[in-house]
Amino acid sequence: MRDERPDRPHAMKLAHGGVACASDDRACARARVCAYVCARARGRWAPRTRPCTLPECAVQRGSLARATLLGVTPTEVSPAAPRYTHTPYVPHALKGRGPLRPPRCPGEDDDDDDHHQGPRRAAMKLSGYLERRLEEVCPPKGARLSRRAFNVLQGTRVSVVVSGAVALLAIVDCFTKESYLAASLGIRFLTGILSCIVAQGVYVYRREGMRRVLGDMAAVAQRLEANADDDAQASMARAARRCARLQRLYGAYSVMVVASVLFPTLSSGSLSMPVWPRPEHTPEPRVAAAAALASQVITGTCCPIAFYTLVGLMVVTQQACGALYRAAGAEVQAVRAPEALLDCARLHGRLSAAAALLDRLTSDVMVLLLSAVLLLPIQGMYDIVQGHIDAYLLSSFPIILVVFVPICISGQGLSDASELVGLRAYQGRWPAEAPEHRRVRAFVMLRASRPACITCRGLGALGLPVCESVLKSWFSYLQMLLNLSNKTAHATD
Repeated sequence: MRDERPDRPHAMKLAHGGVACASDDRACARARVCAYVCARARGRWAPRTRPCTLPECAVQRGSLARATLLGVTPTEVSPAAPRYTHTPYVPHALKGRGPLRPPRCPGEDDDDDDHHQGPRRAAMKLSGYLERRLEEVCPPKGARLSRRAFNVLQGTRVSVVVSGAVALLAIVDCFTKESYLAASLGIRFLTGILSCIVAQGVYVYRREGMRRVLGDMAAVAQRLEANADDDAQASMARAARRCARLQRLYGAYSVMVVASVLFPTLSSGSLSMPVWPRPEHTPEPRVAAAAALASQVITGTCCPIAFYTLVGLMVVTQQACGALYRAAGAEVQAVRAPEALLDCARLHGRLSAAAALLDRLTSDVMVLLLSAVLLLPIQGMYDIVQGHIDAYLLSSFPIILVVFVPICISGQGLSDASELVGLRAYQGRWPAEAPEHRRVRAFVMLRASRPACITCRGLGALGLPVCESVLKSWFSYLQMLLNLSNKTAHATD
């Protein structure tokens, strides 16, 4: 039987658009296997333009592969932008499933992951993410109603007053209980409400400071992205994606806590929080019940949303600021022009001012914010030992891992990244610069000698050492409480 396929050199000549290929059959076969998936994914991401890494072949791997697979010749032999007269078919089952990732090609390194991440991930920038956060925190005039409604849920003066009234009624109810175990639920709600009132107050009275911090960081990110190299841009893009994931995580967790707090109200119509006096003991039971129900719904909705979104904003802002510090350090080290060095020094100063303002926004109230983080799990463990478990206990028990540990980890990353700027400035081109430009580098190093940090009065800078110390003390107190509960149970028996 006569073989109708063309001979190998002729086929390779057509595949390369008329240019003969000196590659062996095995190498070209590996290139065609890699290109099979590339051709199927042409409708999902841009074609490659990296040259073939095989030493025998100097043509574009994408041109070779697609021409070999589709059986057409490029209408224009151009290594940078090959064009074809045929559009590949994408099966319906593959549509909407994200970008297809082809297998590794011969000689391809492992640092090409961002090329296959799809248009959505590749297009995310840290400056764009910060601008979106700025619009969410401080929506401009004419913003959507849903965005304004979400800002209302984060706290208003009315919600602060209502939450304070619910906290006072819970305090009175705790004093009327006959035992500590009976007052345990009120103590847990009271601790959480006080921290959430502080979070609502930060949103109500310090929103302008948040706007300034996010605005300055977005401006610095735009300047750095315009001049940074590929590695710095990829690092900032990864930080933006990580911040977006953390934001969604804290939003989902706040919704879960709201559902756990209002579960008794939504399921049976009863009051979910302790209150004194009970509505049935008042002259107007229906009016009192309606007022108590409305106040508890407002408190149970606004308090968790305000607290967890504020914690999420703090964590993602620290992570983004650390990524900007690392990019600024790389820029200071690699800069060559004197004007560019002055520009980098100004950007570093603006970023340091934004980090200092971020610390001032929460340093004086951080103790009150973290009170619920440290007390709720301990009180919840006491209730578990006594056999009293509810939905609010289950949602608030891991709060120390959801809130305190991420704040300390991101604060440590911020401090390390800000100190790294001074080292990068020292590693710059000192001998080739004029004395005035050396003084600029010295000023950058002097500013970086005082690292940016998030502080808490009574604890100091929130970082890994503070996190380790607090966790050790917290577990020691928890162990003491468990031992005391066991001794009490044995004495009763």
